Amino acid sequence: MIAEVAAGESPLAYSDYLFELYEDTVPVATPSELERARASNRTLVLLDVRSRAERSVSYIAGSEFHDYDGFSTQSFLDLPRSAPIIIYCAVGYRSERVGEMFLEHGFTDVRHLYGGIIEWSNRGLPLERGSSQSSSSDRPPVHGYLPQWGRYVTTGEVVYDPPVEH
Repeated sequence: MIAEVAAGESPLAYSDYLFELYEDTVPVATPSELERARASNRTLVLLDVRSRAERSVSYIAGSEFHDYDGFSTQSFLDLPRSAPIIIYCAVGYRSERVGEMFLEHGFTDVRHLYGGIIEWSNRGLPLERGSSQSSSSDRPPVHGYLPQWGRYVTTGEVVYDPPVEH
């Protein structure tokens, strides 16, 4: 089914797409759960594991950037194994892979953001404008990663870097 979506056929509802995409190896945190945790000032490690180009479009405030392609848990080994960690990417695939790395190192409170930054944006939750974006619109755009994922952005402008022909 994922191959069909990638080829542009039979578009699934976003939740169905995520159901097919996720391997359920790492628990999820919904956007609402993450927003409540942030609002409560709870100590939380929030990791953005997208590419630098994606981050330069927009990001969730308070997140630490760690590029997926070079990601290593080595810089986090000083954290208590019970530290709450939430990881996000565009839709959740890469963040689930990074979450697996943390679990393999004995971390116990690791989750990835359900639907990634796309779902976060679709829920109208706050985004910070990245360094590559001017302030021409009220809402920061969202990097769509690839057209088969970017088509699920329902609020705001989707951006690709480099631009992708549809």
